[in-house]
Amino acid sequence: ATAQGLLEGVGKGDAVLHLGAEGAVGQVVAQLCAARGAHAVSLVGADVLDPEDAVEVLKGVGAFAAAPAHFAASPAFRAVIADLPAPPKLLVADLAAVDVAAVDAVLVAMRGGVAAGRAAVDAADARDVRDAKALATCRALCAADAAVSTYNARGGAAPLSGATAFALDASLASVDPAAALSATVFAEAHNTDTLPRAIHAANGAVYKHPYRQQVWLADPAAAAAAA
Repeated sequence: ATAQGLLEGVGKGDAVLHLGAEGAVGQVVAQLCAARGAHAVSLVGADVLDPEDAVEVLKGVGAFAAAPAHFAASPAFRAVIADLPAPPKLLVADLAAVDVAAVDAVLVAMRGGVAAGRAAVDAADARDVRDAKALATCRALCAADAAVSTYNARGGAAPLSGATAFALDASLASVDPAAALSATVFAEAHNTDTLPRAIHAANGAVYKHPYRQQVWLADPAAAAAAA
């Protein structure tokens, strides 16, 4: 339902840039875009321990392109964006791991000029600076009039300046029941004991990989038609 709501108005030929696309929402966004003839460009969040693995998952479910988040600042990624029929009309961001207030303060300062931006960066936590730069980079890659939609912000967090915080309850209240049925998804069944794991190359620890619990649309064609 979140993916369907985020993609309202996205159709054939459109492009969507998704920051933090490794979760279930990101997988469904990629599939819905492919079913509609749109292009999902999926960026894996900076905190994912094995981003290349998540990239392969996203490519496998239909993303036009997928890469780790730090790749967004590279010339090669700008070339990927240039290959799209048009610049992304929508930037979607998962804020589950983001300190929204701190990141927004850095973004606002950066828009206030070089001196203000440098001062804010110097005073901020390195993680917040990283997240602010990722969001700013992604926004710059989109069309000048692109919308910015966020989801999964920590409880009570104010929305990012210039962005719309997606509200699932409000979206569900306006959904046609028939359209909702057409967007049914299936997920691999796992509990916390059976969720796929991987060994971290740096320290040998074993981590759970929730994005490996793959999610797919029951009927992609019907979901696309319901858009």
